[in-house]
Amino acid sequence: MEGFRLGFRKVVHGDGRAMGATLFAIGTAGVPMGRLGAADDGLRLVELDPMLIRTTQTTVKQQGATIPALVESMKRNGFVVEPDRLIDVVRMPDGVLTSLDNTRILAAQRAGVNIQARVFEHTDLLPDDLDYVSRFIGRKGEIPVTFGDAVANRISNQNSLFRTVYPYGSPYIGSAH
Repeated sequence: MEGFRLGFRKVVHGDGRAMGATLFAIGTAGVPMGRLGAADDGLRLVELDPMLIRTTQTTVKQQGATIPALVESMKRNGFVVEPDRLIDVVRMPDGVLTSLDNTRILAAQRAGVNIQARVFEHTDLLPDDLDYVSRFIGRKGEIPVTFGDAVANRISNQNSLFRTVYPYGSPYIGSAH
């Protein structure tokens, strides 16, 4: 790999207990390129600053806890990894990360806490999981094959201004709360 340096990040459980250090490759723009060492979580999670992650939708949809309640929880407990609701981010062709999961990104931004996420390249194939893939069907019925396709389809389902201005995702996200 060219244009990278190595760095260590402390990996913690949602309750703040240390899991150990993880070796990362840091891209020339300072964005983690993925974990090189193994943490004992087995989930291949990378700690990321949510302020550096673009989003694929104009707003967040309320699912479960309200945004203010989620923010308060993150302020008290930090970011809690939920194995059945992992955050997936995609390194797009411009090298910047874009999230496929926006609600907890917004809450973490507001709480001022880092997130734990899985990082995929835009060329990586999506899992063979119909429930997962069905979240990213395009506005004209396009079935995504790669994580980059999933980002493109999610963005294609937004209004034309968003699609035009933010073809790889937006640095801004809104909510009604």
